[in-house]
Amino acid sequence: QVPRPIPAMSKKMEGLAAMAAGAKCEKTGMFSRWKPDWEGAAAEYERAATAFRIAKDMPNAVDAFVKASQAHVKMDVGFFQVRICWARTSCAGG
Repeated sequence: QVPRPIPAMSKKMEGLAAMAAGAKCEKTGMFSRWKPDWEGAAAEYERAATAFRIAKDMPNAVDAFVKASQAHVKMDVGFFQVRICWARTSCAGG
């Protein structure tokens, strides 16, 4: 059987779910965790950005790459900042 192409709408929904998961990783609380999980947030935002790129939703893809970059900055990992910023600019066409 030939695999069917994935509809763009389902990828957009996958991206929105990953954005929500990334935002959840950033949150702290009295009964959950004391520090934000920046590594998990960055991974979720990158997953969201990839899904948005597949769905050809570039404004949301750029936003997800920016949030991933900010999470990497907060982790203080220099190489990943550059990689995400490069991906963000190539995605935006600039």
